[in-house]
Amino acid sequence: MRLSARLSEIYGISRRNAKKYITEGRVVLNGKTLRKDIELNGDENPLLEVKNTGRIIDADSFIISVKNGVIFYYKPPFIHSERHTPDDETAISDLVPETHRLISRLDFETDGIIAAVEKETEITELKKVYIAVVQGVFPEKLYMDNAIDAAKRKKVKVLDNKGLNPARFSRRMLMRDCSVVQAELKQANRHQLRAYLAHSGFPIIGDKLYGGAEFPRLMLHCEYTSVNKIEETSKRSDNFLDYFSNHI
Repeated sequence: MRLSARLSEIYGISRRNAKKYITEGRVVLNGKTLRKDIELNGDENPLLEVKNTGRIIDADSFIISVKNGVIFYYKPPFIHSERHTPDDETAISDLVPETHRLISRLDFETDGIIAAVEKETEITELKKVYIAVVQGVFPEKLYMDNAIDAAKRKKVKVLDNKGLNPARFSRRMLMRDCSVVQAELKQANRHQLRAYLAHSGFPIIGDKLYGGAEFPRLMLHCEYTSVNKIEETSKRSDNFLDYFSNHI
């Protein structure tokens, strides 16, 4: 396999970009910087690193708390949970120490709590609570357990058959012509809450992908996370709702 092909496979980037990184001298293989798109031998170590120049390394400013080996971070909106390409700005995964791994992820525009555990930790229990602002008057209670088809990378589809990660929704309050909705679930599939709410006729404000009204950001916030009964609650829920009320 060519070096560019392996880079493309690892980082999810195009072969063209992979070749660019190689010629720029940004690719390291076995401690050696490479500038040519060489053929990799089967017995070579295929682990590659892409040099990055703009990462924020002040992890403490993102940490909410550390409890029994679990690190709870606050992920602001417009920051990736994990690096998508080598040229992305700082992702939360950049801030996680080598001893830990992220066990939860939030969409780029979603903010809230994200957790990392020690690498050898077995996850026996998870729980997450989100709040979202949706269009219309949401029902007082709604339960959904539909399966999610995430075969397409950009947008997921809600299926008729039963899935493994049900979600319980409840309406907290009304704000003008919108509802503040709470969602509780153990572990979310990619875009699950966004797709569920849109499927039920109440897309999240700012969710252009799933038919939400135009807004400066996606109005979805992870308010609570529990890992093996070790829990943390966001202190920014009021800020999240204040942001919405100040922009409508």
